[in-house]
Amino acid sequence: MSATDYNDLSRHIGHNVEVVSYADTNVAIECEECSEVLLDFDKEVECENHTWTLQMNLPNIPIRNYCEECGAIEEADPDDVLEQIRLLGENE
Repeated sequence: MSATDYNDLSRHIGHNVEVVSYADTNVAIECEECSEVLLDFDKEVECENHTWTLQMNLPNIPIRNYCEECGAIEEADPDDVLEQIRLLGENE
């Protein structure tokens, strides 16, 4: 989230903003002119057995884990990312 105080948010006065959702688990207010997330919230989800998929190729979104079962999202562990990149290189 980029807007954490008055000064951050006031830079977007007069800009077009929109409310968008991601994978039905996150909703965000984004500045269309700056392509910045001004405010976002994750949906509270419960899933007994997450089936995580590492999402690496989403524009303007950091690498993250996504549960295919319930739509939960969490920050990806850097070691998991490195392992996935290593495995991808072995399969080429």
